Amino acid sequence: MTSTVPQANVYASSSAAGNPMQGDETYQPQFLSLSGRIGRVRYLAYCCALTLIWAVAFGIVAVIGAVLKSPVLMGIGMVVLYIPLIVVQLGFGRRRLNDLDQSGWWLLLNFVPLANLGLAIYMLFFPGTKGSNRFGPEPVANTAGVIVLACIIPVFVFLGGILAAIAIPQYAEYQKRAKAKAAQQQGVPALPDAAEAPAPVPATNP
Repeated sequence: MTSTVPQANVYASSSAAGNPMQGDETYQPQFLSLSGRIGRVRYLAYCCALTLIWAVAFGIVAVIGAVLKSPVLMGIGMVVLYIPLIVVQLGFGRRRLNDLDQSGWWLLLNFVPLANLGLAIYMLFFPGTKGSNRFGPEPVANTAGVIVLACIIPVFVFLGGILAAIAIPQYAEYQKRAKAKAAQQQGVPALPDAAEAPAPVPATNP
C-alpha cells in the first residue's frame, strides 16, 4: 500500500502563503502605543484626547500648587507633565507618518521654518497607504467616537475665531470708555481719537 504526499502548488501566489504584510489585514490601534499606523481622523482624535487629559492634569497641579502656595511645586509638576506629553505626541506623529509610508524622522522638519507648515498639511490632509505597507497593516475603520472626538478641534477653532472677532472690538471699545471715564474723574479732558477729531478749518485770507 502506497501513500501519496500532496505537492505544493508552485503556481500559487506568494500572498496565499500567509504573508502578514499582504492582503486586507487590519489591526486595532492603541492610544498609548508608539508603533503602528493611524489615519488622519484618528490622529486628530488622539491629539484632542491627549490635550483634554493634559488640561485636566494641569488643572489639578495648578490647584494643588495654589492651595499649598508653592510655585516651585507647580513648576516641577508642569515639567513632569510635559515630558510624557511630548513623548506621546511624538509617538502620534510617527504613527501618522508611518501610515503615509514615511519614516518618523520626518518629524525633524518641525524645526525648519515653512517646512513645518508643509509637514502639518501633509499629515492632516493626505490619505494613508491603502492596505499594508512596510510599517504594518492598515488600521481598522474609525468608530463614531473617534470621528466625534476628531471634530472637537476644528469646531473649537471655528467657534474661537467667531468669539475673537466679537470680543476683540468689544474689548477695545471697553478700554476706550474706561480711559475716558478715568480722565473725567481726574479732571483731564479725554483726547479724541483720530477718527473722531474734527477736521481742521482752512484759514481764509482777509
